[in-house]
This record gives sequence, C-alpha cells and structure tokens, in this order.
Amino acid sequence: MAFGTHWEWRGFGKLPGALDTILRSLPRLFPDSQRVIDRYLWAAGCDINFKLRLGDFKIKRCLATAEGGIARWSEDPAENYSFPIAAGVFNELAGALGVGAEAAADSVATEEELLERLGAGGPGLGVIEVEKERWQYRAPLLEDGIIELAEISSPEEIVSVSVEHESEEGVRKIMAALGLPAGLKSLSYLEALETWGQGGSFTG
Repeated sequence: MAFGTHWEWRGFGKLPGALDTILRSLPRLFPDSQRVIDRYLWAAGCDINFKLRLGDFKIKRCLATAEGGIARWSEDPAENYSFPIAAGVFNELAGALGVGAEAAADSVATEEELLERLGAGGPGLGVIEVEKERWQYRAPLLEDGIIELAEISSPEEIVSVSVEHESEEGVRKIMAALGLPAGLKSLSYLEALETWGQGGSFTG
C-alpha cells in the first residue's frame, strides 16, 4: 500500500526459480519496474523507518508485530515530506535516532543540510544506501493485496519479497498461496538495516 495502515511480511534471500516465475506471472500494478536508491537513516535500536527517496523524506512506523515476521505498519501521507522540512520534524528524527544533534529552530532546506545537522551530533548515525529495481504485482486470492519483488544490488546482491494487505489474515492467506517464506529470511527493513548498519550481510 503506498500510504495508510496495512499488514506486511517481508523476506530477504535467494529466490527459488519456481517462485520467481510465479511472482513474475502475476498481474502487474505498473507496466515498468522502478529503479531507486533509497537512503535510510539508521541508528542502532531505532524503531522507526526513516527514508530519503527521490528528494522526499518519508517516515514509516511499526504499530504491532505478530508471529512469523508479520507486522502492522503506518505510512501516513502527512509524513511524506518534501524539502524544506519543518524544525519539529527534524527534531523528532534526531531524537528517535539518538544522535545528539542540536535542536533546529528553523526549517531544514535540503537533504544535504539534514545529513550535515545529524552528522554534527556525533557518531551513531548510519546512512545506508539501498539500490534496487522493484516490481509490484496484484496478489493471488486477494486482489487488494500487493506483492513487491525487489532485486537489491547494494549494499549487497540479494532479493527482497514483501506481501501487503489491510489485514493480518490476508497476508497469511497470500503467503500460503505462494508458499512463502520459501527459504527467505523473515525480516523487516528495520531488521535488515541493523545487519547492514553493523557491517554484516546475508550472503557473505
């Protein structure tokens, strides 16, 4: 779901060939793939997903977790910001990351200024660039569900698959229909960032 509250499962790893074929045969939501470089702002233990994408700053919040790596997420359109961003938004970001940056009294004009102010708070901030090509498909069984397939090339070559639906039950039904997790490791992006931010990998 582009925005709103939804349940989501995500897995990382090597995609079995049969599942890759099944996923790519699903109806596409968009005719073409999207190539992006997302810059995640990360600090150890941070439980909010902060992301810079295509000139915007986006916040994604985990509201609840369930068995099997499924979680309920909020992506509020009001928290998808274009620059300049308000001082209050920056101050929440710095506080959540715990980097000790000086509080902003005025708006932050650019990505570069944002990173400069955060970096001035001392060590602890990680800016993790994730370069990927992604496709989005309509889910089997429940057409209001979304499947995302992403081929990640950096920080390592790995595949990510996500299942999104408005209900936890819907996510589980779609996963069962596709045979997921199919050897993929159940991880949210926050958990993946913990690995990458500590210098680890899933394939090394």
